[in-house]
Amino acid sequence: MRNDRQTRFLREFLVLNLIVLIWGGLYFVNPVLATNNPVVTATNPADKQERVDVNLPINITFDHDMDASTMTSSNIVIRDSKAQNIQARGIHYDAPGKTTVFVPLAPLKQDETYQIMVSAGGVKDINGLPLLQDYLGSFKTTLSAVSPVPLVLETIPQASVSQIGTKRIISASFNHDMDPNTINSMTFTVIDQHNNSISAKSVMYDPSSRIAAFEPASPLALNSHYTVTLKGSGSGIKDSAGINLAKDYTWSFTTGNTELNDPHGNYLTNTNVCATCHQTHNALNTSLLNKSTETAMCFTCHDGSGSNYNVSAGMTDTTNNQSFHPIMDTGNLNEQQLFQCSDCHNPHGDQDAQGNYYDKLLRVTDGTTTVYQGNEFCLICHGANDRQFTATYYANTAGNHSNPIAAHYNTTKSVLDSGTKITCSKCHTPHSGRYNQLTDLQEESLCLTCHADPANSHSGTGNIQEQFFGSSNVTVVSKHDITSSNNGKCTSCHGPHTVGTSSLSEGQAYSDLADPQNTKNVFTTVAGTPNATVGNMTYFCLRCHGGTPPAAARSLTQVVPFTIIFPQATFQNGSGWDKTSYLSTKHAQNGMGCDECHVPHGSRYPSLEKRGEDTASTDGECLTCHADVRSAMNQASHHPTLEISGKHIDTETAASKLDPNNRHASCMDCHDPHSSSVTTKSGNNLCLDCHVQGSTSGFSSSGGQNLHLDTTHSQQSCNACHVTVSHGSPNAKLLSTTATDENSKLISFTGSTNNWSSSSCTTVNGCHTQ
Repeated sequence: MRNDRQTRFLREFLVLNLIVLIWGGLYFVNPVLATNNPVVTATNPADKQERVDVNLPINITFDHDMDASTMTSSNIVIRDSKAQNIQARGIHYDAPGKTTVFVPLAPLKQDETYQIMVSAGGVKDINGLPLLQDYLGSFKTTLSAVSPVPLVLETIPQASVSQIGTKRIISASFNHDMDPNTINSMTFTVIDQHNNSISAKSVMYDPSSRIAAFEPASPLALNSHYTVTLKGSGSGIKDSAGINLAKDYTWSFTTGNTELNDPHGNYLTNTNVCATCHQTHNALNTSLLNKSTETAMCFTCHDGSGSNYNVSAGMTDTTNNQSFHPIMDTGNLNEQQLFQCSDCHNPHGDQDAQGNYYDKLLRVTDGTTTVYQGNEFCLICHGANDRQFTATYYANTAGNHSNPIAAHYNTTKSVLDSGTKITCSKCHTPHSGRYNQLTDLQEESLCLTCHADPANSHSGTGNIQEQFFGSSNVTVVSKHDITSSNNGKCTSCHGPHTVGTSSLSEGQAYSDLADPQNTKNVFTTVAGTPNATVGNMTYFCLRCHGGTPPAAARSLTQVVPFTIIFPQATFQNGSGWDKTSYLSTKHAQNGMGCDECHVPHGSRYPSLEKRGEDTASTDGECLTCHADVRSAMNQASHHPTLEISGKHIDTETAASKLDPNNRHASCMDCHDPHSSSVTTKSGNNLCLDCHVQGSTSGFSSSGGQNLHLDTTHSQQSCNACHVTVSHGSPNAKLLSTTATDENSKLISFTGSTNNWSSSSCTTVNGCHTQ
């Protein structure tokens, strides 16, 4: 009986070696591997195809639905006959057609053989199954008209076109790699209608695109005719092999009456403008475009050569930019290839009922609703509905950004008006950004662009920048450090898409605070509000100072922009960073919130305190409320809290408190206002934290014996002789007139206010006798 292994071997053998019986004869067919793995079913150009157009993209079709994320430049390779990889302008996957599209960065070379390689193991289908073996195919491009002489393929402006902008850069593209040393102001010339030469600011050649560009030193004249010449034979322009253009190449154009002519809509009065983008018989793309991709068509002008809006530079600058709208075929292969320019812009312009064109050709639709302006323009994609661009795109962008009463969406505020009523663009750049989430400034700088002006704060009176960083008139000693991502930034407390128009204390549905544990939620005192965390200021602060600080997260339901990491510190007293215990204190039970004693941004005092240190003449952070303590401290004997000023630090040791340069006896040396415990330490430990043997704190009577060293005394509690609440006493050394010894015997104090002796410690029942 066969075992399982033998059975499996026989089954695989029969599958791999098909035997066909034809008219009694036996024929063996090539082995076919029966698997569920994807395979390449076709390419365009097809394998071994010749005379392929050098301007067209390469399509690779599969039999499975494929994983678009595996379509990368390392897995899809186009290589020339010299084994040089061809740079891609874009690699994107067309899911309905199961086809990957490879768009070369520049037109391919003529008379060249190219190889298509699809990597086994790298390219996978949506179930994670890879190709079992590399796919290899090849094709050959079309022959040169007069092979191998270099040719001019295209010019900008095109020949005979009118109404060209006077700031237009003039360019020509070639079919061969050219010798840049032969392209200069002597071989690339422009003359006006009076045969006057036009001076060049620069004449440059870009080898990646094979484009030569002439930038005039000054704008061209309005409504004037110009002729351009690329010098040919002799000392003219040569390709990289040293072969000249066969003859001079000449064309002409006419300028219009503007610096940068707008072709969008101008076709209604000048049909020649249509030729800027379209060709009737020799188009390279759908819609009769004269470029192989829509993005390349837009970049004809929006690369800085024909428009004020240089989109290309930002989209391809991966050195300085960190985030990009995932536009297809820009040349940035680090970004997803999802959208076309026309998904957000109508290249022919859209008009309102009065015939006015919308600014920046804006137009976006979800298939039902079309939007031209306002935040609804962005919310078509970033609103309540997932447009399903990819399986993760909606989550990656944090899902729904809608909020009908968000303060930052208020188009009536002039500071937010961008001219398109899209307030999103005040913070986010539309195409690419230097930092995450399409922003050009780091977060605190971005927020303070507006919030350095008091008029833009909630109250209309606060300069937020000054509160954090101070000024010539304002000193800041402590602050929430928004310049360090470890300590949180503005959006850790104020969700930019959540922040409302009221403060937390105003009890409105949307306050100016978000939940630090999830900034998609508003923090308010109004129960029942959608996506609201309800509580007072104390509960808000405890979202970070509650033992489990926020950890960075981004999903459909949660956004925490930064992980909060408190500085490492060894706390000698106080409750440390975790203030959870505050909820059980008398302070909290009496309705005091954190904002009673602290300010949120920055303070002229330590620890973000609202008030300064208590002094003999000024009620500070504690005595503003505790007037009874001030009365006690005015007695003859008291702790020198009001006389000796100094900085209290939670991490300071007893030695640092007693340092002559920083000696103090602040309230917080003995009391933790955030703890349910009355004092920082219990029993004698509280006193002995400062009153240690050998210290200069004054243990003995003036010149007399130090009675604390007596063996019997060392076993007693400090409050056996001293007042229990040691703010002040009418007796010297804070001695109590009602203290008792360990046998509950009353101590009778009869000493002077300036000195005391053993005779002062007589007791009624004989602990000490006279």
